[in-house]
Amino acid sequence: MYALVSAGGAPGVTTCALALALGWPSQVIVAECDPSGGDVLAGLFGGHLPASSGLLSLAVEAGRSADAAARALWGQLVNLDAEHSRLLLAGISDPRQAAALAPSWPAIAAALAAVPADVIADCGRLDAGPAVQPVLAAASLTVLVLRPSLRQVSKARQRIEMLADLLGGRDRIRLLTVGEAAHSAREVGKTLGVPVAASLPEDRKTATVLSDGTGSRRGLAARPLVRAATVAGRALREALPATGQDALTTAHVTTAHVTTAHVTAAQEPASAGISPAGAPVLAGLPGQQGLPGQSGQAGRHAQGRAGS
Repeated sequence: MYALVSAGGAPGVTTCALALALGWPSQVIVAECDPSGGDVLAGLFGGHLPASSGLLSLAVEAGRSADAAARALWGQLVNLDAEHSRLLLAGISDPRQAAALAPSWPAIAAALAAVPADVIADCGRLDAGPAVQPVLAAASLTVLVLRPSLRQVSKARQRIEMLADLLGGRDRIRLLTVGEAAHSAREVGKTLGVPVAASLPEDRKTATVLSDGTGSRRGLAARPLVRAATVAGRALREALPATGQDALTTAHVTTAHVTTAHVTAAQEPASAGISPAGAPVLAGLPGQQGLPGQSGQAGRHAQGRAGS
């Protein structure tokens, strides 16, 4: 599990999470864990998909037990591609729901950490006493997304300290810079004492598709943002060997009673319930034909292709 956070200033965490998922080399779940609310249903999906499943429904199951959350997880996912290799756990639609989620975060984190697929958890802005602390603790790597500007580097310094206190050091922290500025990746990493794993370009045309669902969706794989995100995804995965042991220890402690068998026996991902004419289409990606949501075999395909 890769947890993405920001220090504020809207560097585009959700857009980065989606771009990374589109270029990810294996099955991946984008989990909208931002306590301020999710953006993908209203953004990329353009409001075509009702908020009938997702994090809030998973939290209800998590209130019963961690095992119940693990079994229910697949049933709360919607497809981002026709191959069921890229999936979404939609976030809450109202930030006032965040308080009700608080007791469920440990079980939600356990379910995400145990699922037999990679997970990109969009945790939004990192503030003092983060509600998503269990997700950050269970993640194999926490990635701070920022623009390489003096303002954002200054704000990031305190967040790095907060993460280091939470995670017991900086080994499981990496930086992901977005756009160009006066400061190089090396300067940013040296200033913050954390390596920059990768950088993404300023690609407003593609970012607008991912953030607001507007503009042409064709040829996404060839666009600068997705091409760079593919490289960035590999870099984040390669960052794991140096940090993986601590992360695995944390995950084992957190998810000791959540087994892979529970997850793979779960329900199928939720159907999008949109007609083909009304569904957004992410064309131009390898093995993708759109956002189907009509397949009744989604869960079995997802489980069959799962791999971390």
